[in-house]
Amino acid sequence: MIACRLVSDSANRLSAVAVSVGACSAVAVRLRALEKRLTGLPLTEDLASEIKPSDLSDLAPIDDVRSTASYRLAAARALVTRALAMAAQECRA
Repeated sequence: MIACRLVSDSANRLSAVAVSVGACSAVAVRLRALEKRLTGLPLTEDLASEIKPSDLSDLAPIDDVRSTASYRLAAARALVTRALAMAAQECRA
């Protein structure tokens, strides 16, 4: 589960960013490092390229019979990437 909210100012820069990931920790976790780094950047659909492995360091996925922790982390990154691109497109509209 991913939730993403972007707010841009009149200069088309991100003034507020919120990104939360569920199912990769005991409870849903905000990616505050990513939020902080994205705030102030120009609003583009290429925001996903800004995601670094350290941005997901607050997540604590587990290995179990349904999936491995590494797969869950890769899936979270892919979903955050997609959510940021979609939110950027909506925010620009």
